[in-house]
Amino acid sequence: GQGHGEVLHTLLRAGADATLRNAQGRTAMAVAQQRGRADEARSLLVAAHIHHLRRTAEPGDPAG
Repeated sequence: GQGHGEVLHTLLRAGADATLRNAQGRTAMAVAQQRGRADEARSLLVAAHIHHLRRTAEPGDPAG
């Protein structure tokens, strides 16, 4: 089957929101860091940054 990284990348490509928090208030990036999954944490950090850029982009900006 697919590994965690492959599933994560599939979800992010499909538009999953990397900034969401679980019931304990933790992001997926925080959980990945705690579990020593540096590659997944890095991917989530990049996805969260892109999400932030898209939310703050000016109207008509290609990033928005």
